[in-house]
Amino acid sequence: MDYLKKHFFSLYSYNYPKFIVGLMIESGYHERIYLKKLWGSKDLRYQKGRHKFSTNAKLLLSYIYTGVAIELVVAITLIVLGVRNSLAGGIFFGAALIIIYPLVWSLMLLLPVVINQP
Repeated sequence: MDYLKKHFFSLYSYNYPKFIVGLMIESGYHERIYLKKLWGSKDLRYQKGRHKFSTNAKLLLSYIYTGVAIELVVAITLIVLGVRNSLAGGIFFGAALIIIYPLVWSLMLLLPVVINQP
């Protein structure tokens, strides 16, 4: 049970974007290899010093951090509107956005990589 809690909460850590960008670097920016490594990973914690982040990797990190911040602001706004009874289902939609954001951004990372490929 401790193993499950530790790795579940690692999805929501501040370092999770560094982990998925590190996987992208390891895969050589190839989407199939990245997805195979992502879905096959048992340890989702970032290991400091494992990767050297290039300029492209830092751009991907800023892309992910910005997107996550926007998604969390929208989720909190939905929850607040739901609590005030201004929006039907706002609490549930906001909670769903918070729960699913690691999956969304691990897949959204592919968007700039695929667009940039020749």
